[in-house]
Amino acid sequence: MNMSDVDKQLVRLKRADNLGLEISEKIKEWSQNNLDSKIVLAEDRRGWHLELQVKREPPFDEWSMLFSDSIGQLRNALDNLVFSVLTPLADTEDLPNSKLIKFPIVTKAQHWKSARKGIKHIPEPYYSRIKQVQPFMRSDHESTGFLDGLEILQLLSNSDKHNLQIVPDINTSDIQHDYSIEYATYKDAQISSPPQVEILRPVFKDGSHLVRHQSKGKIKSVEGKFHIESRVIVNIEGIEVGITQILSELWNYTAQIMILIADLPHEEFQAWAKSP
Repeated sequence: MNMSDVDKQLVRLKRADNLGLEISEKIKEWSQNNLDSKIVLAEDRRGWHLELQVKREPPFDEWSMLFSDSIGQLRNALDNLVFSVLTPLADTEDLPNSKLIKFPIVTKAQHWKSARKGIKHIPEPYYSRIKQVQPFMRSDHESTGFLDGLEILQLLSNSDKHNLQIVPDINTSDIQHDYSIEYATYKDAQISSPPQVEILRPVFKDGSHLVRHQSKGKIKSVEGKFHIESRVIVNIEGIEVGITQILSELWNYTAQIMILIADLPHEEFQAWAKSP
């Protein structure tokens, strides 16, 4: 097929990509304007901690809707590929109910027989290609419990936009810092080496502790700055993953499936993907 044959499906892919970029920018902007931290000395001055400051709650509803819309565009791109492009190629009038015509996503082989009803009139080689990319066709799917990209897309697209649980998170491993400690005396500095620093897994709320430093000697002052950024995560079958990361991975996976099934020219597709 040519790129022009799937122009409507490509519009959905581009829309999904743009939504992902929009979410990323909104999260970044919110973090820059609403997240900060401060250093707090212990009362006995034998340590300090870094305290999270949250000026304004994240707009979860807005981010959830954008995330769900992006997932929906990816799912609909595959459904529309089947309904609008492949089904009309069938040389028969005995087509299934239009409500049944959709891109199947099947995780167990025993469910393929019923799920394939919506594509059984699609001619070769497209029918075989659709079957080929099914999660149950992966040799390691059952044994490893590995979630296939299509399976993740199905799980997320089946979640109601208002019930999709996305939550903010601080990736403490990405905290950037530039600080110095002045001890009360030289002896205090000596007995406090090496430093005892603990990176904490904070609850995302104002006043949570991000870093804890314990000292045997008394500290006179701590000066410097920390740079922190938030990410937004979604729980997929017990696994927490950043929504911008999963959107990027699902976009690439969906695009590769469309290229395979419709036999799109790879170089031409890559050029389109890089276009605005």
